[in-house]
Amino acid sequence: MNLVTNEENRWQWKKLLFCQVISLLLISSLFIPLINSAWQQIDLYIFQKTNQSFQGNKIWKNFWALLNHRSIDFIEDLLMITFYIFAIFSTPKELRFKRFCQLIFCVLFITFTIICINRLFFLDYLRMRRDSPTLVFDNSIRLSDEITWIKIKDHSAKSFPGDHATMILLFGLTLARFSSFPINFFAILYAIFRCLPRLMVGAHWFSDIIVGSGAIILFSFGWAFYSPFQYKMTYWIERLIQPIYKTLVRVSPWKR
Repeated sequence: MNLVTNEENRWQWKKLLFCQVISLLLISSLFIPLINSAWQQIDLYIFQKTNQSFQGNKIWKNFWALLNHRSIDFIEDLLMITFYIFAIFSTPKELRFKRFCQLIFCVLFITFTIICINRLFFLDYLRMRRDSPTLVFDNSIRLSDEITWIKIKDHSAKSFPGDHATMILLFGLTLARFSSFPINFFAILYAIFRCLPRLMVGAHWFSDIIVGSGAIILFSFGWAFYSPFQYKMTYWIERLIQPIYKTLVRVSPWKR
């Protein structure tokens, strides 16, 4: 089994071009009046349906409130680490170090995307930000007003693009690329599910995720994985941490 494919160290122009074109079309759709109007109608319909589902349903309210509590972010981090551990240990022993380095690249890549593209480029430079549905509609059901025993994030003045959706979907996609069934399958399902809580409580519009996060994911994923970038960065990560890794393996009680 070889973790390096021929495609990793060469330009995959068709796939790269596809990602960039779809990314551009998604962002452009916000500036075309007819299509932007369609997005607004879709956003409004989804928000109304999700928000109205809370009426008279205490269990449903508490369920989504809990999923939007800050402590869930900590649990989410633990689950992502668990996915990474399974991905590493499902790899043959002699290739685990390379898999480990590939997954380190994924973490760095996701962090770079969130900081430099989501925040610096879209929010600070282009200033493509907007209020979440719960800030736009005064008569909407806000779980933070009805459930006071926990702190809930159900609003945002910078809902576009969705930082959390970008992060968790990139996690699912990158892990799926470096793992096999069933890990990749459950990673994708988990990523999709974790996009729902903030959408359900009105902290994001549907288009924040589909258009904003979707465009950023396609753009960054294309350049990272359909060019030699990931291959070269993983190579340098291997060289940088190999001495440390060998030391940890040598003293590890689980090395056998």
